[in-house]
Amino acid sequence: MNSIETTAAPSDTVLAENTVYQLIGNSRRRAVINILLSENQPIALSELARQTAEVTSEHEGIKPSDIYKSVYVSLQQNHLPKLDKHDVVVYDVDAGSVAPGPQLHRFVPYVRRQRATTVDQLRRLDPTLVVALVALGVVLGLLLAFVVGLV
Repeated sequence: MNSIETTAAPSDTVLAENTVYQLIGNSRRRAVINILLSENQPIALSELARQTAEVTSEHEGIKPSDIYKSVYVSLQQNHLPKLDKHDVVVYDVDAGSVAPGPQLHRFVPYVRRQRATTVDQLRRLDPTLVVALVALGVVLGLLLAFVVGLV
């Protein structure tokens, strides 16, 4: 029986949706994907780990410096090889760099989020809290003006 084998180049393959969800199922991998989508150029592993620690520490409520080493090691040993295997990134172990891979664009509708501006963040605050903070600012401003006027 004759069979013809065809192989597509890695950039020609399309990731299955369940694979996409599996890959973005980890906060560190989501952060890496977002960072590379924003940068759109190769980045040093150490810088990628720093930015990933910064992003993920916001959600975990700890300082980025406290988790940097853990993030660096997990990216190096687990997350980047997994993303590289699926052509989401191009991980050069020897150079210590990570570049966008041919499948990175596939993740745009799943992970890319714009950072909220300060105005957007203020709009989400409880209006009662905003009024209380403004009133407190006015009272403190008047108190300061009164004290300075007496001196």
